[in-house]
Amino acid sequence: MRRGRRVPITTFVAAVGVVLTTTACGLVSGPERPFSSASPTSVPKCVTPHLRQTLSGSQVGAGILMVTSESGWAETSTGVWRTADGGHHWSRVLPLPAATIPLVLSTWSSRRAWVALVPNSREGIVYRTTNAGCGWQRTTLLAPSTLVGGFQAIPSVQFQSAQAGWLVATGPIATAMQPFTVYRTTDGGRHWVPTGSGMMAALVTGGSFASPTSGWVGQTLGDRRHPIVLHTNDSGRSWVLQHLPLPPAWAHFNPTSVFLTYPPRWFSTSQGILVAVWNQTQNPELKQAVVYRTDDGGSVWVPGRPIDLAPSETEPPTSWVSRSDGWMVVGPHTLVRTTNGGQTWIRSRVPESRVITGVDFISPQIGWVWSAGRGGWTLWRTADGGAHWTEIPASNVVHESTN
Repeated sequence: MRRGRRVPITTFVAAVGVVLTTTACGLVSGPERPFSSASPTSVPKCVTPHLRQTLSGSQVGAGILMVTSESGWAETSTGVWRTADGGHHWSRVLPLPAATIPLVLSTWSSRRAWVALVPNSREGIVYRTTNAGCGWQRTTLLAPSTLVGGFQAIPSVQFQSAQAGWLVATGPIATAMQPFTVYRTTDGGRHWVPTGSGMMAALVTGGSFASPTSGWVGQTLGDRRHPIVLHTNDSGRSWVLQHLPLPPAWAHFNPTSVFLTYPPRWFSTSQGILVAVWNQTQNPELKQAVVYRTDDGGSVWVPGRPIDLAPSETEPPTSWVSRSDGWMVVGPHTLVRTTNGGQTWIRSRVPESRVITGVDFISPQIGWVWSAGRGGWTLWRTADGGAHWTEIPASNVVHESTN
């Protein structure tokens, strides 16, 4: 099972100013040195069940990724946490200083996970564990010469197996173009090797691969007439623009429209889905999302039915358990579900009309939603596809620090 979460683009944009101030520190690159080096890192010992901590005292972070009905991972501004009882209790298994946020979490199982972040422009760091967070190893990535100005962010990490994975790193924007480099690992993240690079006339939202050679990169802003992605058939050495067809409802949009695309989610080498968002620049109240699906490895993308988004949903949280079954948060109090890959949507019940900020399902029946804000986190679980929700006691869930 492969799970991953991209760095939210809103979080990434908020960090851009901080990252750009570090570029004067210099660039570490070139063929003279290895592109990555591995070393162990010190973390707390495993926490036994009766000594599990709660998440209280930690600031709100990006969300949770469950692997089974009992085990899962959470990322917050103080590090990575793990649960073994469905989210009722959590252990902080990888403490991280708040300054390293944003980070991206990718999981393969209840025991294997990876965490990537950029502490400064000179290097990227990937932590990995194979024993449920009891021990972590750290790999340091050196910025290649293709990332002029060094690292800015690592927006996505994707694993196709326990050993084979991909990582997309970006550099600072220059002359309205953002450079990116694709790294690949074949040993579970111990070593990462650049396989290719490119330039995007917009912010890069991340990347994903359907096979060792065929991959895609999504973007924000960019083309004003069609949603676009970049596609490679040679592991990232060369890229071509792929224009996605407009759904009929979007055919009348004017040139002031802005389309955002996010990396595809793959369920096999041939089947995947891709989410695109349309923004009307002259009227911020008009915003929609559409899910594209493919059955031929991304040669042809078929759009589903657009669905209205609240103005606040720049990047709607989504969760997919198959190419057909998925959920999307389209507004502060609105969760919708599809069983046919986004061709139609139905409104799903949400607990107590609370502001929902995240969703994660592991099957068509079992899932979690959460509400996160200055007042802390509230987490709910369903075992019947969202017909009924059970609240997890707030004392066990993350609360924002007031220090």
